[in-house]
Amino acid sequence: MENDFLRIARHQLKGPVTLIKGYLSFWQSDDYQKFSPEKQKELINKALASAEKLNVLINDAFLALSLERKENLKINPEPIQLKELVEAIYNENFKTSYENKGLYFRTETEENPPVINSDKYYLTIVLRKLLDNAEKYTKSGGITVSLQKENKYAIIGIKDTGIGLTAEEKPLLFTKFFRGSLSLNIAKEITDALSGEIFVESAGQNQGAKFIIKIPLTI
Repeated sequence: MENDFLRIARHQLKGPVTLIKGYLSFWQSDDYQKFSPEKQKELINKALASAEKLNVLINDAFLALSLERKENLKINPEPIQLKELVEAIYNENFKTSYENKGLYFRTETEENPPVINSDKYYLTIVLRKLLDNAEKYTKSGGITVSLQKENKYAIIGIKDTGIGLTAEEKPLLFTKFFRGSLSLNIAKEITDALSGEIFVESAGQNQGAKFIIKIPLTI
């Protein structure tokens, strides 16, 4: 796992660090003052986005290390209204970026949306990872989140209209550094810790994908 961390430092952290350094150097120059306030704000937002990406990469590395070692994973169950949680995560973290890309976001649920007793902190991490992944690999169309109950489980489906998965990619999907990221591996490890399951459906390349989380109504 330490070697994995070094791989992140070498290949993934370098990009956002370079961008942030470039923006700071540019602000020190006289050229920055020549831009309009709108352009200056755009550059600041890009620098903040790079800093946030750097923050996510570092947090993911340490979270993955903790999950690998089974450290600090203390489950604290509480009642969770899934529809409210999904919509709150979208509005707080993804609404602006989805709209900027022209992607729709929909929720589909039964008349009485599922309420579960689980760990809100860790479930939020899983949903954020999957919504981020859906946005990253979807250029047009959008994402639909479905919520339903099935026996003693809540079923969460996150369906996108993105690049999909080949038959060769499916077995590798939740391994470390699939497509250069720890996100899906983290999502699986946390789902397992919450006594749930996660799997994916895809008809093939450029035909979208649907991630499905099956989680107990009561952990």
